[in-house]
Amino acid sequence: MATGILIKNCSDEATCSLCLEYFKDPVSVDCGHNFCKVCITQCLEKGKPSCPQCRQTISQRNFRPSQQLANLVVLIKKLQLVTQEEGKCGVCGKHQEPLKLFCKEDEMCICLVCHLSKEHKDHNVLPVEEASQEYKQLQTILEENKSSWLSWLDDLEKKRKENWEENAGKLLDQITDLCSQIAEMEEKCQQPAGEFLQV
Repeated sequence: MATGILIKNCSDEATCSLCLEYFKDPVSVDCGHNFCKVCITQCLEKGKPSCPQCRQTISQRNFRPSQQLANLVVLIKKLQLVTQEEGKCGVCGKHQEPLKLFCKEDEMCICLVCHLSKEHKDHNVLPVEEASQEYKQLQTILEENKSSWLSWLDDLEKKRKENWEENAGKLLDQITDLCSQIAEMEEKCQQPAGEFLQV
């Protein structure tokens, strides 16, 4: 039960808000939110250049790949196999034989007859117990690193926001200076021509 809750919580963090699937080639945009690269690209092509989550204006070319998030997706998928093995690996629906092997290519439990069939003949298989142990180790790693990953994502979003605010402040200063120069030029233009040309 605890494993199921952990998977659910982590799955939510690793899900794209546009396609509602696990991230594929996850990227982070200017405001710090994450999307599948294809999803955000298609979204921006169809509408205004703003984040679908917070509506902040973002650059269409300033995507940053998020390898840690991609790694998190891989771990979650593998962790789900532990639950599958514990709850579903019993008897083969096709051959009514015990599911004693785990097919790594198809990521599923199979029986000895399945292993000899065309479908799984040349696939890499492990005893169910060995596969279970391997993925339980991944579960431990995920539990240990979940908080640090989420903290890393929060810090990244804060830094992006701080950078945006800093850049916005600099731009505002430049606009203020430009407005002052324009006002000064307009004032000079109001002066008589002779007075304006005097050094």
